[in-house]
Amino acid sequence: MIRINLLPKAERRSDIPYARVSLFFVILCLVGLMVAVAGEGVSIWLIEKEQIATATHYDELLPVRQAMEQVGDKEKQIAAKKVIIDELVKSRTLPYNIYIRIAAVMPDLLWLDETSNNKDDAKVITLKGQTVDYATLAIFISKLETQPYLNSVTLKSVEGDVQSGTLKFTLNLKVKEL
Repeated sequence: MIRINLLPKAERRSDIPYARVSLFFVILCLVGLMVAVAGEGVSIWLIEKEQIATATHYDELLPVRQAMEQVGDKEKQIAAKKVIIDELVKSRTLPYNIYIRIAAVMPDLLWLDETSNNKDDAKVITLKGQTVDYATLAIFISKLETQPYLNSVTLKSVEGDVQSGTLKFTLNLKVKEL
């Protein structure tokens, strides 16, 4: 069937169904709004999921952080100890390692009873000890004289001890400048 509109143009209904078009646009806007809300919901869900994963990862890394802080504290302690050691090394005076070298050249049948630094001259070390015979003492003195850190070795005294059957001796060692 064909419809014919006989009304004058001014009174005629338009061919465009405004109600349907407006309904279409309202529905379209509602669908768009629902998509936007759903998109935001999905976005919030993803952010919450990432937050939970980050919190779990943070909890896993917390012991590592604490261990690193402890290591940092230990490093500070080591650095403080190193500073103290450096200060001690700078302030040490003779003979800081000479006694070790003296002990290395000592013969078997010789022993030291006393070692001391001269109060007047810090570069002079006095050794008091005992040995079984003169030959052992001579070997000790000759070994000391060959040491590069000593200027001179002077035998101050030797006396025999009848009770123990040993020779008591006193040596002065003059240390070189280092």
